[in-house]
Amino acid sequence: MALWSESVCFEGGVEKHVCLDDFEVDRVIGVGAFGTVFAARVRKCSPWYGRVVSGVVFGGWVALKRIDLKGNSNSVEEKLLAITDEITALRLLQGSSAVVRYYTSFRDEKHAYLVQELCKAHTLSEPKVRANF
Repeated sequence: MALWSESVCFEGGVEKHVCLDDFEVDRVIGVGAFGTVFAARVRKCSPWYGRVVSGVVFGGWVALKRIDLKGNSNSVEEKLLAITDEITALRLLQGSSAVVRYYTSFRDEKHAYLVQELCKAHTLSEPKVRANF
């Protein structure tokens, strides 16, 4: 269950927030100091499947960035501020062919999640090739 979600839709008159249950996590594609990035698929049974999110029809493969809110020396508030800054930067750079698309974000008790475009490039040094979305 999401504590907070940037995206909300209505299904049968009920408010639905995007959450981890909306995704089928496939594999780890990256690990960093603050979290892990997974290749994930939007579940077809999700109320979000086929809906427009950030100007794109939400379905298929995405990169799901999970950021740990607990642990190390930074407070949860500091981490959330850094995440907000990252989302702001991603939004400002939307439309650039050199930056992955940002779709939405949500959080639960332990993690914050950014849902972004999944690219076929294997490393950040390779040219970005958009995956079939």
